[in-house]
Amino acid sequence: MSQSPVVCSQYDPSGQYLAYVTVALDKQRVGVEPATANKLDGLSNDNFLYLENSDLRVTVLNWCELSSSEASVVALGLNNGEIWLYSAAANQIIYKLSTGNACAIKDFQVKGSAAWCCDSNDELYEFSIVDFSLKQKFKLESTSNLSKLCIVDNKQILVASHSISLVDVSKKEVIRTFPGHVSPVQTLTLLTPEFILSGGTNDRFLNVYNLTSGATKSVLVAQSNVIQVSASHEHSVAVTTEDGNVEIFPDPMVNTNNKRRGALSKRSTKSLKLIRPAQTREVLPIFNIFINKDILNFTWLEN
Repeated sequence: MSQSPVVCSQYDPSGQYLAYVTVALDKQRVGVEPATANKLDGLSNDNFLYLENSDLRVTVLNWCELSSSEASVVALGLNNGEIWLYSAAANQIIYKLSTGNACAIKDFQVKGSAAWCCDSNDELYEFSIVDFSLKQKFKLESTSNLSKLCIVDNKQILVASHSISLVDVSKKEVIRTFPGHVSPVQTLTLLTPEFILSGGTNDRFLNVYNLTSGATKSVLVAQSNVIQVSASHEHSVAVTTEDGNVEIFPDPMVNTNNKRRGALSKRSTKSLKLIRPAQTREVLPIFNIFINKDILNFTWLEN
């Protein structure tokens, strides 16, 4: 699969819009594209947000809902230690959160009125989305090289490097560690309040862990290394792979009788390959997906 010109991208929680970062000349730019052909709502890539200079880079992109607004905004974690909240409807930055350090943001997530991020110095920060204040920051002695985080509830978060740690945020300590992966974790999400899904870079295995016991519920095995993951809770998981294909795992927590890596594993039951119906039979790599039960959105590049 050839290198995509898209630096990073993500569908919003409803699957109606795709936010993405590309490079124009020497500057990165952010755009939002509707998933349907109807552009009457004004959200399309006719307008871009250009970063102020070529030294600024988006290191993480996530959608979030602000308690003060019904509309979702795009959170842009930057290499200068800031998180910009971008309103696509207004095509402007509506707020800038700052860690106070110049370390690159590795991950950022919002749940309810709380926002958490981790940076390249392994510092963890909690912000209030009500008044955008920095509530606390701390560093865990037992973790390093953090790449992902996931908010469980107002008392616990998950952080990951190669292994995954459940953290009590009031005590600022690790209360459980999961086996993790041989490579840095790039996927970390809640399937249900009881189960989490994790995956590493350059890896075709996704693990489903019980959050309470730490036991492995199932292992999803793709045909090639997983690039992007979308989960519809316990109903289904879809992945894009380095081959540019899509694989779908229904009922990801229902395992089979095949033993692999000491855990029960299952393979995808459906796959999708996009081929142009011309004489060339050109294969079009799919670079992002969104699944909601039995509805799948997928995106590829033209020109």
